[in-house]
Amino acid sequence: QVFAISMKAKYDKWEQYVQENERLEKEMKEQADEAQRQATYQSMMRRRPPADDVVAEEGESIVAATLRRAREVKEEGSELYREGSMYNVKKALATWDQALLLSERTKNFVRYKKDPDLDEDKGASVTSEASALQCTLRLNCAAAFLRLKDYHQCVASCDEVLATDKTNVKGWYRKAQALAALGNRGDAVEALDALLALEPDNAAALQLAKQVAVSGEKRVTDKKALNVRARARAQPDDAADSVASADSGRGDQLAPESSRWWFCCRRRKQT
Repeated sequence: QVFAISMKAKYDKWEQYVQENERLEKEMKEQADEAQRQATYQSMMRRRPPADDVVAEEGESIVAATLRRAREVKEEGSELYREGSMYNVKKALATWDQALLLSERTKNFVRYKKDPDLDEDKGASVTSEASALQCTLRLNCAAAFLRLKDYHQCVASCDEVLATDKTNVKGWYRKAQALAALGNRGDAVEALDALLALEPDNAAALQLAKQVAVSGEKRVTDKKALNVRARARAQPDDAADSVASADSGRGDQLAPESSRWWFCCRRRKQT
């Protein structure tokens, strides 16, 4: 009875330890997730400066002025990108994000009818122009992410483009490039298939498809080579086991000195 009480106390203590450990792990995971969300938010805010105040020229509406400013900021980012350094590529990303905000502001002006002189047809035309500008800006961001080797963000930018335009060739191509760089060969092939369905003679896509196929064959070959080397490393042990089984089967036909077990027993007796 005393033993049972002692074991129950130990069991209860162990249960408390397990529950406390699970609680601490859950809290640590929640803290890590919150820290990651905060870091992501801060990074996004650093990368996306607020859109500057737009000043309309004489006789220009606020909608037209905002769209004009978005185009100007886009060109500023393009000039930074063409300079080529990684620092300027990052600055170009921030500049294009500002242009994205300005183009989105333009669409909101039309949506909420901030310009009373803008009729429905003109509003639809402005919205279409802003959407086309956003598509171009996201493709530019995808190219910058490729330069910076931030392949996940590149895929995300391309997905935003393809969500509104499934026939965008650049979107499929840059997505395939990023997926191939990530080693995601299956999705890269799907993106290239979608691109080649639109343009069967696209030389860049055909070249990339060939590279993806070669990398896949190389991976299979490397895997086979690893399996061969693993079997080669395991072969001496297998051979030794087969020799040992053969020795045990022959029994007294072999002299004791010819068996490796004899040496083992001999050493054991000496020690």
